[in-house]
Amino acid sequence: MAKEVWWELLRNLALPIIVLLIFLGIYFGYDGGFSKVKEISLGLKDYLPTLGAQKEFGTESVIPSEQETAINSLKETMKAMKESGEENCFAQYTPIPGLGEEKGTTVEMVYDTVSDAGDKGTFFTVRGGAEGAEIIVDLKESLKGIQPCVIAGGESSSFIADNFRSNFLNAEEGETRSPYHQSVQRISFQGNSDENTVSYNGGEQITFQDGGWLFTPGDGVICFFPSATEDAEKGLEPSALGFLEENQKGTTIEEESIPFLIRTGKLPLCTAQKEVWKTYTSLELFDYLPDNFAVKTIRQSCDGFVGKDCSGKFTEQGSCNIFFNRPTSEYPSGDGCLIMSTLPVLQSSVVDPDSSFFVLACGIARTITGQILISQEKNPSNIQILAQDFVRAEATTINEHFNKEWLSLPGTSLLCAQREWYKCNRNFVNQEITTDGRTYVCTEDVDALDTIAWKEKIE
Repeated sequence: MAKEVWWELLRNLALPIIVLLIFLGIYFGYDGGFSKVKEISLGLKDYLPTLGAQKEFGTESVIPSEQETAINSLKETMKAMKESGEENCFAQYTPIPGLGEEKGTTVEMVYDTVSDAGDKGTFFTVRGGAEGAEIIVDLKESLKGIQPCVIAGGESSSFIADNFRSNFLNAEEGETRSPYHQSVQRISFQGNSDENTVSYNGGEQITFQDGGWLFTPGDGVICFFPSATEDAEKGLEPSALGFLEENQKGTTIEEESIPFLIRTGKLPLCTAQKEVWKTYTSLELFDYLPDNFAVKTIRQSCDGFVGKDCSGKFTEQGSCNIFFNRPTSEYPSGDGCLIMSTLPVLQSSVVDPDSSFFVLACGIARTITGQILISQEKNPSNIQILAQDFVRAEATTINEHFNKEWLSLPGTSLLCAQREWYKCNRNFVNQEITTDGRTYVCTEDVDALDTIAWKEKIE
């Protein structure tokens, strides 16, 4: 009996003790006390009673892959902005897709107000899983030197969103209006039936439609953009963030939006983001004959190798993954960039000349350095081949497939340089790449919507 009493007492005291240890860990900093407390907490997980939907410490849960990609992009972008050391600049992360309504995913950031100044930072936590309450262990992180901020709030005589708009979006020479940002201790993002929302410092849920844009006034303060069509206290209108709907003036002035002002060079991107090019190792082409000469869009851009790191297209005849998945030393040689081709080809039967059937032709080739693909049909580029290898197709057939007019994915242009495909989109407008003695510029024609293209710079 006494043994059972002691065991029950231990179970009841375990959770308060762990909470106390966590607070002590926060007080002594991220890297020292907190790590030791975490080890103790994980060691005690077997003695804890189950609390609602919360999983035991140390167990793994998952969220949709597109949410995880966007959340990782957000964290990396915040860190890059802080490390740049710049003031009053912008950066763009992969926008967070719908987080789902009740029991969906929640992203929360809490600023550390306890540690010494040099150790302060933001605790980044994601909750999800079946009940929406399980901590996603792999996405937890302490963002040292970073404090969250919003472009929202203020007094009726000087709303922060109005001041921000005056300073950056329709700026005229004159005195800077303050305050134009508000640091917060806590900020969280979640979903409802049809959109994501944000709340800060325990306040109300506000529409969160930011287009992936962030702003920093400097010193590791990273600002988010809550959005509101009719209430300046809650934030900028969606049209200021690039969404085509009426702003607070009842107009849709694109010239006063963050994306437009950035791509026309009137607002600065943070240098750290400017320097991070997005590159791909290989592309995949796919289409059916006999529509061989129509302009087509590439199937995918792959960070690694199609067939190894990115699965190639499956058709009724199978896939080319086995053919693609070979040692890289066996790929066609040359200094150009890799493309993989999947092509169902109609062939005549040797036994019965009047009948025919489809076979799957697979090809690997290298393009020339300087090859450019754009996403607009008005001026597509033929792919020019240095070397190739193929199976189950005549050379003329696979050549026609490689050399036809191919388009890059919408909103992007691709350039073959240094054996990699370099991506040009709105993040990289006006930036340059030099390869083989030629310089190429990532451009956007602001008079033609979404016309993104690499162009050779002519001195």
